[in-house]
Amino acid sequence: MILILQDNSFFQGVKAIQYLENICKYDGIFFKLQQIVFSNNIIGNVVYEVLKLLRIIALKLKKLL
Repeated sequence: MILILQDNSFFQGVKAIQYLENICKYDGIFFKLQQIVFSNNIIGNVVYEVLKLLRIIALKLKKLL
């Protein structure tokens, strides 16, 4: 994930997710879980890499079908 702001600054990966968390004001269990996971850099990096790997697998499977 890459987040590019209007002032041409950008964030990538976990930093992009953390930035979006700071500017969003959503309630709900999914958002709370996301806040817990991505507020810790170590856990956030691990979860982000797992999600990225799952996305790659899903795209390869979609290509096969």
